[in-house]
Order: sequence, then C-alpha cells, then structure tokens
Amino acid sequence: MTAVLDTVTRSTPAGSAGATGVLEVRGISKSFPSRTDGKAAPTFVPALLPTDLVAKPGEFVTIVGPSGCGKSTLFSIVAGLEHPTDGGVFIDGVDHTAEAGLVGYMLQKDMLLPWRTVLNNVILGLEIQGVPREASVAAARPLLQRYGLGQYEDAKPAHLSGGMRQRAALLRTLLFNRQIMLLDEPFGALDAQTRLQMQLWLLDVQATFKKTIVFVTHDIDEAVFLSDRIYVMKGRPGAVAEVIDVDLPRPRAASVSGTPRFVELREHVRQLLMNNEEV
Repeated sequence: MTAVLDTVTRSTPAGSAGATGVLEVRGISKSFPSRTDGKAAPTFVPALLPTDLVAKPGEFVTIVGPSGCGKSTLFSIVAGLEHPTDGGVFIDGVDHTAEAGLVGYMLQKDMLLPWRTVLNNVILGLEIQGVPREASVAAARPLLQRYGLGQYEDAKPAHLSGGMRQRAALLRTLLFNRQIMLLDEPFGALDAQTRLQMQLWLLDVQATFKKTIVFVTHDIDEAVFLSDRIYVMKGRPGAVAEVIDVDLPRPRAASVSGTPRFVELREHVRQLLMNNEEV
C-alpha cells in the first residue's frame, strides 16, 4: 500500500522522501505575557516548563495530561505554528524550530470543508502543495477504498457519520505526506464503539505506512492501547511527570485491554495523573 504515495512523494519537494521521521523536542518552554493595566511592563506566566520528547521512526508516542498542561501548546510549537520561549524542535537531527509544513497535523475537529466532496477534502493538502490533480486522485482513491470510504468519495461531509468524517480527515493528514504526524485528540468526540473502531483503524494505518505518530489524548485506556511510549504531563505550568514505555506486544487486538499488564500500565498512568493534577 505504501506504493500509492510514490507519485505524490516525487511531486512534493518537502515531502517525506528520504526522511526517517525522528522527532526530538529539546528543552521546549513557553511563557505568555500576563494582562496589565498598561502602566507597568507585562510579566510572563509560564505555560510549559522545559520539556524533552523523542519519537523515533515508526513509533507511536502519546502525551496524556490534565487540561491546561500545555499539550496543545507543545503541538503548535512542533508544527511550527508558534514560537517557543526557549528550546528547539529537531527533525532527523536538523533544527526546524518555528518552521511550518514539515509535519502532518490533525486537530480534534475534522475541519472538513462542507462544500467539497470527500475525495476533494482528502486531496486538499496535495492541492495546496501544487500536486497535479491526476496524481492526487491516483494516490487518494486506493486509500478511500481500503479504509471504507470508496463509495462515499462524491458525498459531502454532512452525509457522513462522525467516525467516517474523522477517517477522511486522517487520510487527508496521511496524504499530506509527512513522515511525522501530530494527532490532537482526534477521537475525543466519538462514542465508545466508534472510538475503538477508529483506534484499530489507526493502528492498521501506522503499521502499513510506518509513520511516526505523536498523539494527544485525555483517555488513559486509549493512551495505553495505542502507544509505544507515554509522556505523562502535570500542570500547570506543564511539565513531564514521567515517561512510560508500553511493552505490550504488537500487533494489538482489542482483547489486550483485558490483560494484567494492560491493567497495570493503565493504573500506573491513572495514579500519576491523580498525583499531578492541577489543584
């Protein structure tokens, strides 16, 4: 299946061709100015303390923590949408701090354009990069077929279920053709059954395309089920409380959630969050 991206890889100079997908966050911190009455210089309030994170090629790394601990701020910095106060973002050993367009980034909301069909939404990133439509469609159609959206390529987003919309948004992120993908709570609004289906689907996508994925969630079970490694955050200001290696075997089936090791890992993460939640 990776062959379906060959055409767009050749067409996008900033694409993932030759990239290994090593992401290193080195000492990233972020402070924001506090409000003042205009008579005094603003003070700065730390939102994120110096933070390190590593995601190796093909790894699934998850960040979990309380609201306000800086997870989304960290993602915005990694994506190049926001400047850090200190520290740097390195991709394959090169400093790319504050450079946008080098990673795929999906927000919690699917952000599908309501006037475009599923197919035209999925190829939007390629379109923006200047990839010819014929090549974009040739890359997208096999993915739509494989992941259950083939018969809906001409449908508008309003006619899709929540799970199908998220699937389309994830395929758009995949077709953006970056070796590193940032996924910010993509399944947070889905019901439990659809959420599990999407988790299994995402694991299949990662196993097929070997992307490096960094994932944000509030759901502890989701973090343990999907991850190779979990960064547990404490807030506020945000900081890494502990890094946990998830030694569950791959490929993973839903049944792994009933194993003693899964339960042990889940309870360890839960205890860390309880001990480090904002009061």
